[in-house]
Amino acid sequence: MAQIGTTSPIFIPFTQAPARPIEPGECYFYLKIREAAVYFPAAFWVRPQHLLVTSQVELRHPAWQTDRLLSLRYLRPIERNQPRVLGISPNLLGLIPARLDSFTLSIDFLADSQNLFAKLASTINEGQFFKELNLVPGVQAVAGIVSRIAGGLLKAFLKEEEQVPLLKFSGSFNLVAESQEGPPDQERLREGLYVILGSLDPTYPLPSGADAQHLYVPQNGGLMLGGGPVETLSYVILEVRRADLRSVEVDGGAEWASRLREAKAVEDKTRLAPNPSRLTEYREQWGGLMEAFAFLLRNDPNFLDRDADRIINTAIDAGLAKFEVANQKFTRHESASRGPVETKGFPNIGSLGGLDDPEESNAEAEWEKEFTRRLLPGRQGVRSAEATQYEAEEAEARREMAALGLLDAAAG
Repeated sequence: MAQIGTTSPIFIPFTQAPARPIEPGECYFYLKIREAAVYFPAAFWVRPQHLLVTSQVELRHPAWQTDRLLSLRYLRPIERNQPRVLGISPNLLGLIPARLDSFTLSIDFLADSQNLFAKLASTINEGQFFKELNLVPGVQAVAGIVSRIAGGLLKAFLKEEEQVPLLKFSGSFNLVAESQEGPPDQERLREGLYVILGSLDPTYPLPSGADAQHLYVPQNGGLMLGGGPVETLSYVILEVRRADLRSVEVDGGAEWASRLREAKAVEDKTRLAPNPSRLTEYREQWGGLMEAFAFLLRNDPNFLDRDADRIINTAIDAGLAKFEVANQKFTRHESASRGPVETKGFPNIGSLGGLDDPEESNAEAEWEKEFTRRLLPGRQGVRSAEATQYEAEEAEARREMAALGLLDAAAG
């Protein structure tokens, strides 16, 4: 019997090299629709006016505060016997840490036989009824509102039978260890492409499992099977990308980023501090902002714990260095005005505002020690070498994310 409906996700690696798995607690990943195409055979019995493409995503994650979320993605007139690439490539999941066990998604093709969605075509196609999902609480709230509106529109504009998808391109993706007994779509998620094929007519059946292994995705678009283009099947191509580090610029408007910017603004003031007392005031302002920044970042589900530590360490290291430079200015001024002073046996001057007074120097050193202990628990202090390494890695991550368009998406 010829097979119609849809296949399970079929994995295609980017290159011949082994595909990198999306390892829980070790990396980040994002998911997008790379390409989608539809083919309606002439003999297809339904007479729809428009094709409506929707998506639904559900993450199994403690930070996810909503149910399966629905988005309206695309609307276009139906054409028969004409393979049509739909021209949609939105991100389904923004860059998130691999902290979840699994997630499910579905890209559905629905028919609008009464042409009721036509007046909303431009609004839908401009993306007003979908939202890229991530773990930022504000984004989740907006996505929940969009989902409820989209669900209401489907119920209002489509007949009950039309609310059942003509084709449902779905999959469940697992991030934990693979099960040898599980179905193909329960294998561990890897970086690469996932192709889901669909057929509406037994004249054009879905390929067998062996034949499906000959799928190929050209760089310039489209889908190939057995050396020829796929033109009599519908399909969705999903793209999964892995990132070992998330750039701090992909902050999603987080509150911790605002506190960090405010702290850096205080750091910049240290160059113009007129006296040690003012420098001490700046230190106290900076310390309060940095504590708020560290607390908020550690509670941001979009960052792995290890990377939150590295970001905090780097920020503290940069700030302490600026206070040290400002402090040395006052130290040199005091030394020059008094002339040579015997310092043998005295401890080193503290890095934040201490002058030649040993007691003040010790107090500042204790403040710095206690400050770093609170913000970096389990560490012996700030690690400057690690901060330098992180800055280099973060710069590279920023370039990679800019190339993938993730920084532009975050800014929007």
